[in-house]
Amino acid sequence: IDASQSKITVTFEDEIMFEDEIMSLKYNLKGVEENCIDCGIHIHAGTTCDDADLVEGHYWDAAKTEDLWTTAGGAVYNSDAGGNTKDHFHLTNGYDVDGNNGHAVVIHAQDGSRVACGVLSKSRKSSKSCKSKKMTLETCIDVYPDYAGELHHVAGKVKVDFKGTDMSFKYNMKNADVDCKDCAIHIHTGTTCDVAAEVGGHYWSNVDGTTPDPWTAEFGAFYESNSNGKAKDHFHLNAGLNYYANDGHAVVVHDKHHNRYGCGVLSSKKKAKGSCLGME
Repeated sequence: IDASQSKITVTFEDEIMFEDEIMSLKYNLKGVEENCIDCGIHIHAGTTCDDADLVEGHYWDAAKTEDLWTTAGGAVYNSDAGGNTKDHFHLTNGYDVDGNNGHAVVIHAQDGSRVACGVLSKSRKSSKSCKSKKMTLETCIDVYPDYAGELHHVAGKVKVDFKGTDMSFKYNMKNADVDCKDCAIHIHTGTTCDVAAEVGGHYWSNVDGTTPDPWTAEFGAFYESNSNGKAKDHFHLNAGLNYYANDGHAVVVHDKHHNRYGCGVLSSKKKAKGSCLGME
């Protein structure tokens, strides 16, 4: 779990930071535990995230309120299949701006373990540091497992740049299916290209069962090749899954008849220029 690109903002009903003691805790979490249901997110008594022992427990003024940093108090988040979520909740811990400033916010996993931490600050520099950075996954495309067709010499490189769940999907292939128009290239649920039965189907976040599959020509997930089988271009897509969720997943290349013939597993390891095309 790496939630380093997540952001917590605490505001109040009138949108003035910590003016009274009724807070709206807004969270934009990325890279937390996948499919985490009613998982805790709390302000703690500690004022550091450098020493686990000093983060301490829930922070509230017992003279003014009970501990509301609980599921019953609404201090929870629910993440999708990519470990992402964005929402807010309201509560009071009995403290105002001066009482909350400098205290640790802790994100918990499903089992209650602490997985991420940040220290609240009124400084705008703190929030700017949470902005999404471009992160990249790459793979070399080789022949699909057990493929016995004529396109077994396919080779190429796929490079996917992420900013949050927005991706720029770049491909450069040779010996692809010739004169291919709107031919499919997708990220799949599987994490291998060694066993065909384990490559799986299209990979996207569909927690509520109503999100359409974005890995279609309608959403731009396709490549086009020339008469020599060369294909080089890019498309933009949002499958609801970030860099961390896609790391280690298979990219599959289809021919014009929808058969799978190319495959590669995404990783953060940078490929040498030309290496995927046999041009080292």
